[in-house]
Amino acid sequence: MIDEKEEFQETYGKLLSLRLLTGVTEGKAGAFEQELLAGLKQTCGAYFVSNFERMFNDINEVVVNNITVLTGATWNIRGKLLPGHPLL
Repeated sequence: MIDEKEEFQETYGKLLSLRLLTGVTEGKAGAFEQELLAGLKQTCGAYFVSNFERMFNDINEVVVNNITVLTGATWNIRGKLLPGHPLL
C-alpha cells in the first residue's frame, strides 16, 4: 500500500507539473485540481499534498518579468516530464 501511495504521489506530481507549466489548470480544470487536492488532503493528510499546494502557489503568485519562479525542492521535474515531451 505504501509503495502504491508513493508511486501515485510521484506520478501525480509529475503530471501536475506538466499541467501547471502548460497552463492546463486554468479555469474549471484548476477548480477540479483544487477539489481533488482537498479530497486527497482529507484522505491522505496535509503532508501528502503539501508539495502539490506549493506548486499551485508558485504558479499563481510568483511571476517576475514574465518568468515564473519555482520552489526547487517542490518541483520534481528533473530532465523530461514525459517521454517525447521536452521540459519547458
